[in-house]
Amino acid sequence: MSTTEEGVSADILESEMAAAKAASSAEETAGAASLEDEATKELEAIPVQGSNRECTFILRNEDHTLGNALRCTLMRNPRVSFAGCSVPHPLTKEIHLRIVTVSDDVAPADCLAEGLRDLYASAESLLHQFDSAYDEFVASNESAAGDGADVKINIKQEFMGSFN
Repeated sequence: MSTTEEGVSADILESEMAAAKAASSAEETAGAASLEDEATKELEAIPVQGSNRECTFILRNEDHTLGNALRCTLMRNPRVSFAGCSVPHPLTKEIHLRIVTVSDDVAPADCLAEGLRDLYASAESLLHQFDSAYDEFVASNESAAGDGADVKINIKQEFMGSFN
């Protein structure tokens, strides 16, 4: 089989393209794996040695808005003796939430889960109150219904989308 100079160039080009495609595929796979690693690290628990009632949770991709609301919700729980929230650095998107429970029988992780459920229920209640007040407003001001209905839908989608 004889090869011409053009044939050799075409073969080299094809092999280089195949190698580039394989490298690109490997990078995509590595990128997907790192995204999965990041997703699994969105919540990290750092227990305090020697105590079953104290734990610091690191919530990534969150800021003080959720942290402070969650801290307030946790402090209303009679099983929690302390809940504190800090943002280690303003340029990092993470919060540190420290939870101390009243006894060793109460796990801080259980209190965190309960606090998140309570906060979600409060947000849903607020959304329901908003919907009711808005519907009442639209009913009393029929001229506002044209443009306002679209705004209400957008607000509701953005608000609930932040919980998914």
